[in-house]
Amino acid sequence: MDLDAIQEGGLWNANFDTAACYLQERAQVRFSLRGVETNGESQLFRIGIDDGLPDSIYDEPLTIKVCSGGAALEIGGVATATRTAEGNCERFEAIPNGSVFDVTLTYK
Repeated sequence: MDLDAIQEGGLWNANFDTAACYLQERAQVRFSLRGVETNGESQLFRIGIDDGLPDSIYDEPLTIKVCSGGAALEIGGVATATRTAEGNCERFEAIPNGSVFDVTLTYK
């Protein structure tokens, strides 16, 4: 019964090794702007995410929140299927392994 309530509430549970990997990744994660493209009313930002840690050990996805300030927002690239929209923001998961995700803002 308690496990069902935990899963419904979105609480993340993990063993000690997984939790330790997550904490290390979170402390080391860095974002870098890899490029910007403008096309009419849209801008595409290519953003790198890396933690500098060995990917064979540190492979826990981190939750990322991107807010648009009023523009239409679209996330693409390495983002996992766990995505939720929250007003002008979008929350998704990505593994910080040197990959790139795209953020497209469309101004209307």
